[in-house]
Amino acid sequence: MLNIGLIGKIASIEKQVEKLKKYPDVRIQGKSSVGTKTQNSEYSFTIPEYNRVELIERCDAIILEDST
Repeated sequence: MLNIGLIGKIASIEKQVEKLKKYPDVRIQGKSSVGTKTQNSEYSFTIPEYNRVELIERCDAIILEDST
């Protein structure tokens, strides 16, 4: 299983995250972001929030959205 962490604005990479979730061996472990919604009403998935150091320690790969 490949554990992936997300850093940045999840809204900007929502389509890519949805595609990743379709793979059975990929798990979105968590996110580290500011102002990101976690409610099902806005996104079709929920992602637990972690501080960046803990997220990096838990994950095999990080997707960094760095547009800010």
